[in-house]
Amino acid sequence: MGPDALVQLSIQLEVHSTHTTRQNQEEKDAFCALRPSRDNMDLMCAKPNELATLILLALLLLCYGVGNVRCATVHENRRDLQALLDFKQGIIDPKGALSTWNTSIHFCRWSGVNYSVTPPWRVTVLNLTSKGLSGQISSSLGNLT
Repeated sequence: MGPDALVQLSIQLEVHSTHTTRQNQEEKDAFCALRPSRDNMDLMCAKPNELATLILLALLLLCYGVGNVRCATVHENRRDLQALLDFKQGIIDPKGALSTWNTSIHFCRWSGVNYSVTPPWRVTVLNLTSKGLSGQISSSLGNLT
């Protein structure tokens, strides 16, 4: 390979390298957020994986919040709440299976309590199998849906 061939090869590599660098910069710019850095007021870029992770996290938080809103709007069902509290009062719970059953959290978040997914969000299932519970079952459970 002579000197002329090396010059041509070098020029071709530089052109290809410049094109690739420009294309990489354009791809990088697609994922950049306008956030000034402390050192220099230019762009700080998020990697595609980081961006996808942030979007997924935002969606999960949104879904969790919607579930809490739905649960918090169950204000008509005081009868369900009272029935569950009456049931708990008559039960011996040596393993603490019903420890979440208190008024500090809404009853739709209590362990073993399932409720309908459409309004008026009434209790539909109590799943208390293998919890080691004993005692008398309150007649107020008849007030549940």
